[in-house]
Amino acid sequence: RQSTEDQTIHTKLSCGTRIRTITPRVGQDVHGQLSFFVRSPAQRVELVECLASDSPCESCGEEGTPGTCTCTCTQQFSEQELMVVQGKGQRVGLFSFPSGCYCN
Repeated sequence: RQSTEDQTIHTKLSCGTRIRTITPRVGQDVHGQLSFFVRSPAQRVELVECLASDSPCESCGEEGTPGTCTCTCTQQFSEQELMVVQGKGQRVGLFSFPSGCYCN
């Protein structure tokens, strides 16, 4: 579950994106382990999500020729280290978050 702190929608790029900042509470790390995030201090993560992943890019194809697009918007991810609860202590966990939307 996540709490949304800020949300912005960008559509002027060749692939529309939504940028928002979250304070995650629980998540699955890159190894598949479910973990609770350390809440104090708050750990904020910026997400950049595709509005229409796997859809044709808005600015591809020959100029003035609709329907000639052969490229699609693809969601990109980056890995970030965050502190998680482990037993009575804490450890660093590696998590994957949406970080961009690119025309391929």
